[in-house]
Amino acid sequence: MKRIGIFILFLCWIQLGFGQKTIESSVSANHVAANERFTFEIVINNFDCDVMLPNFGGLEVVGGPYQSQSDGATYVNGKSIRVIEVKWTYELRAKEKGTYTISGVTMNCSGDEQFSAPIEILVSEASETPNVDKDSYVLLSTSKNKVYQGEPFTVTLKYYSKDKPESFEQLDLGGAVGIFREDLKPDRKIFQTVPENIDGVRFYTIILREEVCFAESSGELTIDPYYVSALFRRDFFNQYRKESNSNSLKINVKEIPRKTAPDFKGLVGDFQIDGEISRNQFLTGDVIDIKITINGVGNFHDLESLDLKIPKSFEQYEPEILNETVITEEGFKGKIEYNFVVIPKEGGNYTIPSYTLQYFDLKSQKMKTAKTQEFKIHVDQRDGIKSSPESDPKVITDIQYIEEQSDGFFEQEDFIFGTWTYYGMVSSPLLLSFFFIFFKRKKENLSEDDLLLIQQKKAIKNAQEALKEVQQYLDQGNDAAALKGLQSTINKFFMQKLNVGLSDLSQRSIANRLTTENVSATSIEKFNKIWNAIEMGQYAPIAHENLVQTVNDTQGLLIELDKTL
Repeated sequence: MKRIGIFILFLCWIQLGFGQKTIESSVSANHVAANERFTFEIVINNFDCDVMLPNFGGLEVVGGPYQSQSDGATYVNGKSIRVIEVKWTYELRAKEKGTYTISGVTMNCSGDEQFSAPIEILVSEASETPNVDKDSYVLLSTSKNKVYQGEPFTVTLKYYSKDKPESFEQLDLGGAVGIFREDLKPDRKIFQTVPENIDGVRFYTIILREEVCFAESSGELTIDPYYVSALFRRDFFNQYRKESNSNSLKINVKEIPRKTAPDFKGLVGDFQIDGEISRNQFLTGDVIDIKITINGVGNFHDLESLDLKIPKSFEQYEPEILNETVITEEGFKGKIEYNFVVIPKEGGNYTIPSYTLQYFDLKSQKMKTAKTQEFKIHVDQRDGIKSSPESDPKVITDIQYIEEQSDGFFEQEDFIFGTWTYYGMVSSPLLLSFFFIFFKRKKENLSEDDLLLIQQKKAIKNAQEALKEVQQYLDQGNDAAALKGLQSTINKFFMQKLNVGLSDLSQRSIANRLTTENVSATSIEKFNKIWNAIEMGQYAPIAHENLVQTVNDTQGLLIELDKTL
């Protein structure tokens, strides 16, 4: 009897436990390296309570929140009890070593508050060796670890795995302060899998990314670890994910000696410059075309706008720039043309001085100078155009006779002086001028906030117009153009709505901003799903029906965000 009583009490305790509202938070690891990702989870067992987000204590949110739900039932003492579990998952990382504390999560259930325990995270220095497990790892390597400022070097991200990955879900670049990076093969769609034998162990290897980098400052620069999430097939119905962080890289950058080159603007490589002028003899008001062409290979992206010394009496326009460079392992290679248009206003003899280009030659490791020829121009004053009676058929020189049978030159109704028509004609120019000045000044006096508001209101309209074009590509079966257009549409929408530049756009930065703007977790999850689908489309083809669904989801999401932001 005693044992039966204890068993009944135990069942009652279980039933009571299922009826309680609980909250719990946990992490996948509490001791990590700098830039290493880990997950933070919040789990509750009900829908009726409000959950307040914790303070992450300086940790960076790089993914999420991702919401999942499980709904089931259990039988206790012959009664069915519903069991609900809701989970939110965040991906976090720390950029620097130290101790970080994630505060407890608060759950408010009609005034009754519950708290999860705070969690302490110990972060050590970022490793210069990859985060290796026995089955897979990611290696970041460089062609040079000692370079001059502005000298190109390549960085390669290579994936190693004993099992062949089915696809790659996500790739995030590590931070690289003071380094300009350019994808060496931005249009690559196929990633070749190559078997390699490493210390007697067979691995599948895949080069995921090759970058050409340029150091923008001297000293020791760091490229932080890259993050890769790969999907593997366990069997026909099941997939599993493996997440990896690469090693970091240290690059020692030497400063360029520029004592003998006071006009040096940072160009490094091998360059030639040439100048052309349409002709040397002109009349005032003629258009003069001047073309400056710079050929070569190097850090063309650091080339500043050219400042030709044009005479003050010439009218000058912004040059048309034609960039015909491509990225190679040696840097940007090709030419850039600057087409200047100037118009002389006064006659005389003029000289446009030669343009001098100074650059650091890597082969000789010396400063070199290239220059155009100077342009000498002679301008004659254009004569005025005079018309003569003989040349103008409208000029009448013969005597004109008065028509005697005319009823009169004017009738009474021909006079409009003093009528409403007269006053309207007299006042209309003044009224039009008034309204023109009023609206012009109103536009000029708009504050930055007003201009930003106008830009944000246009964002959804521009996005909807762009999505119509994407839909046309889909109807034509041109999925590649549709995917490219979809990516461009999302980028432009967030650039206008969040007032950021293209270089500041990333999945992580947008998700963080949406969280700051109190966008719902459901909308953020939709955004992450769409962004991941587009990113995956860069690596592997997307089924047409899946792309159609992604476009539809994007249209719905942008409408939701337009109402919230």
